[in-house]
Amino acid sequence: MGSDDIHFPHDEFHEDLLSERTYSDRRNLLVIAAVSLVIAKTGLLPTKITALGIEFSQIQQQAMLTILAAFLAYFVATFVVHAVADYYAWRKKQEVAALASVGKRMGMQFDRLSKESERGSFAVLVGKLDELDRKNEMDRRRKMYLEITDARQRGPKGAYGISIWARATYDLAIPLLLAGVAMFELFAASPH
Repeated sequence: MGSDDIHFPHDEFHEDLLSERTYSDRRNLLVIAAVSLVIAKTGLLPTKITALGIEFSQIQQQAMLTILAAFLAYFVATFVVHAVADYYAWRKKQEVAALASVGKRMGMQFDRLSKESERGSFAVLVGKLDELDRKNEMDRRRKMYLEITDARQRGPKGAYGISIWARATYDLAIPLLLAGVAMFELFAASPH
């Protein structure tokens, strides 16, 4: 029974990494980053609003870009704070799944001993349980701890692992990358 015997339930890993609130923050971040990028790259900064009779000087246009950059920074910070909290909650679910897997294996071992006792006597079951408890308890606990730790560090393998990392990249890295590019372009576009 090595660490490869621990299997994570698929539902735990394919559950959304981000909460609804964080997905909302992600959407807002993507919108403000896209708008910022469009304004910075195309120069769609108003010089005047004729309906209101307002004209913007170059300093006021720079102030508008700075305000837009501040909004972008706020949405980045909000998204990062919520995403980090969601990530730790998601990892905790993985640990619980690993513990449940180990617990299930331990229960199967107990069931096997119970079935053996049905063929023999109650004393056989008690004797085997005592023997297990005395000889293997510390070793069993150490192995369980190592298996859980190893499984937690490895996470899911194969296609599941690839899909989880791809999804995490899509959910986390792309919005942050777009926001970074937009922030850079805003500062590059601001009149000096």
